[in-house]
This record gives sequence, C-alpha cells and structure tokens, in this order.
Amino acid sequence: MSDDLDARIKVLKVFPLFGELGDDELRLIAQRMESLTLKAQTQLLTQNQDAEAVYFLYQGAVKILVNGEMVAQIDTVQCFGEMSCLVPGSPTSASVITAKESHVFKV
Repeated sequence: MSDDLDARIKVLKVFPLFGELGDDELRLIAQRMESLTLKAQTQLLTQNQDAEAVYFLYQGAVKILVNGEMVAQIDTVQCFGEMSCLVPGSPTSASVITAKESHVFKV
C-alpha cells in the first residue's frame, strides 16, 4: 500500500461511521478517495444544498458558516457532507469553506 492510501485508511478509522468495516472494505473506500490540495476560500459545501461528495479534512483548516455567519473554524481531521450523501433529501446544514490551503480527501 502507498503512504497516501495508508493515510486515507487511517482517516476513515477515526469516524464511527466506518468503525464496523473490515480492512478490505476500508481499503476499497480509500482507493476511491481523491486526494486534493485546495487553496484558501475553496467552497466544499453550500448550506441547504445537497452535497456532491463527502470531504475529509486531513490537513489545513475549514470555516463552518451557518446563514452566512462563521460559527466555527476546524483544523483537525473531520468529515463533512456525509449525512447529505447518505440520507436522500437531506441538504447540508452549513457551508464549509477552506480557511487556508488545505489537504482533503474527497469521495
């Protein structure tokens, strides 16, 4: 396995959503994750819209905005957009924008 694939698997293991999956299943998901380096102010999710993907913040920071106001800035490994992707008709509850250059995994 490549280092990047190992990093993606490690990120998946952080989240309870993937806690029941075995190594083979985690590897399959990790292989489908796209590794992206994004500039500051890149919009990942837009409030009240369906998420087109799930994003995992690996390095960097993102701002969380609700109704246009920043409610948090996150700089730890975190997952965004998963509920909108998993539950049909469930738009995102916040906008997520990179606060600085950030490395994310997209699936």
